[in-house]
Amino acid sequence: MNFKSKHIGIIALVVLAFWTFTGCEGGASGKDSATVGGDYPLAPEAVRNTTVELTDGTSYRLADREGKVVLINLWAIWCGPCRNEIPELVKLEEKYRDKGFEVVGLDVDPEPLEQIGPFAEKMGINYKLGWASEDLVMAFFDISGRNGIPQSFLVNRKGELQGVFFGGGHETIEKMKEVVGEVVESGS
Repeated sequence: MNFKSKHIGIIALVVLAFWTFTGCEGGASGKDSATVGGDYPLAPEAVRNTTVELTDGTSYRLADREGKVVLINLWAIWCGPCRNEIPELVKLEEKYRDKGFEVVGLDVDPEPLEQIGPFAEKMGINYKLGWASEDLVMAFFDISGRNGIPQSFLVNRKGELQGVFFGGGHETIEKMKEVVGEVVESGS
């Protein structure tokens, strides 16, 4: 291996490590974050009433999910931090699905079903997957003030936002798991 190739390889590893521990953000700091509690109102109409197409051929509307706790996850196949948090989303779906909880993964790219299907199978994804339109993605970005992925939005049974989680790092994932558990168990 020559000197130039070795350095390019090292740079590629550093970039990959950075993406693994931060969000695939197009803007500001690139750091993970979680905002929880009463900082958010009802989910905006643009989010509640937008119908999204799911990969199974059905459609989904958050407004139709009242009475359920929903974690909406914005992701893409190519996003390393998104891949990092998928196993935890699978576990959350398994743990709380019988208590009125569901995860919905919305691909922001949008990648074709021919790519999503095999990827979902390989990753063992057990929750709903669909595609987010550009308008819907922008509505979510307006809520969080961040323009990258992964981002997850926790909505309680009344349709109120309970948390926004940005990035796929360990601390953010742990906080998301904690808050999901609290909201599901509280019955709110």
